[in-house]
Amino acid sequence: MASSWSDLPPELLDLVVAGLPNPADRARSRAVCRSWHSAVRRHGPQAAQLPWMVFTDGEVVTPTNGPSEHPTFIPENSHLSGSADEWLLFGVYHRTPKLIDNYVLHNIFSGERVSLTELDAALHRAYRVSKFRMQSTAHDFMAVVTTNKNHPLIVILPGKGVWVPEPQAVPYVYIIDIAFHGEKLYGISKAEDLIPFDLGLDEDGRPTVIIARRVIRRPRAIDDMDTNGAPHVCSDGWDDDYSSNDEDDDEDDDDEDDIDDEDDQDEEVIDIDVAADDGDEGEEGEEEEEEEEDKEYTCWHLVQSHGELLMMKPHTHIFSDYSSSIRQVDVFMADVKTRKWVRMANGLGGGGALFISQHFSKFVSARGDIKEDAIYFLESGEVFNMKTQNAKPMRFYEPGYLGWNVMWLFPPELVL
Repeated sequence: MASSWSDLPPELLDLVVAGLPNPADRARSRAVCRSWHSAVRRHGPQAAQLPWMVFTDGEVVTPTNGPSEHPTFIPENSHLSGSADEWLLFGVYHRTPKLIDNYVLHNIFSGERVSLTELDAALHRAYRVSKFRMQSTAHDFMAVVTTNKNHPLIVILPGKGVWVPEPQAVPYVYIIDIAFHGEKLYGISKAEDLIPFDLGLDEDGRPTVIIARRVIRRPRAIDDMDTNGAPHVCSDGWDDDYSSNDEDDDEDDDDEDDIDDEDDQDEEVIDIDVAADDGDEGEEGEEEEEEEEDKEYTCWHLVQSHGELLMMKPHTHIFSDYSSSIRQVDVFMADVKTRKWVRMANGLGGGGALFISQHFSKFVSARGDIKEDAIYFLESGEVFNMKTQNAKPMRFYEPGYLGWNVMWLFPPELVL
């Protein structure tokens, strides 16, 4: 029988460490002694597990332990509105009327919490966060794509202020996904334009956004439109179709030409009291048509990978029971020299894999359980192999767990 923790046999230590999915617990374990440190190394970043899942009510699911109790740090009536790496964005959900406010950013691994009062001030409570991105830490720039057609993009610098564009301003109303890359924020449209935004501070220290000359501009394709003129676009569970009431293509092109001529002009900082009009009923009362027939949808995702920007276009079949299956995935890399999207036909490159969801997507190095050239789709619960061009169900998540109201959560890698 072992006389101390350091005398435990390696095979038993491996079982103990394998049962610690939380990186913080593993970090404490490796400090016990040399043998424990070695065991943690055997199950560390080089043996990386798949990311966690978190549902909008805060329930956490790990690939090793399955569903867990709701963490105690989550306040009552909280609603998960976004995720970014190991960070979760929560708001307080009110059922009557249907509103979300009091946004808080929380790192469940370090315990750090940041109150985002700036988001509360800018985002009318009746609207939702569609995409949430962080430049790096919880004290740097953050960007939010919203379901508010008047202010579809919000840029936040915690403790400093918030920036919103003019109501229904081009090109912001066309942006469907965003990604930080270097010092810039990039956005893509359904027309597959790639638009960079320079971020800075005004004389009062508040964030400002300047539209830079777009990297890629593509003509709108007729086959991207349905019979009503609106693109077939996937949904995140809320009504976020930005183009259903937009102007026609000719007017769009004229507006975008105007933007190109004004690339170096700064955007005016909007009075938040005016932007957040409490008289706005938001999405309340909007009726959604029931879809009884199978449909094909195309989504657009913008992902940063090893210093490059990738555009993902999964083509998904939605069945009448609302289940889905990935039929095809197109992956393109932005070529800044030719100002074109270049198709990636031989895998993802860089020895990595992609994790895709409506709320947050990420490129990670392939190791351990993470397979090279694999694309993990959270909503459909499938893994798409870029080499074979086939999708198969994920074997570690039960189908009942999957759906629109779930997000990826990436535990931080241990520094060993």
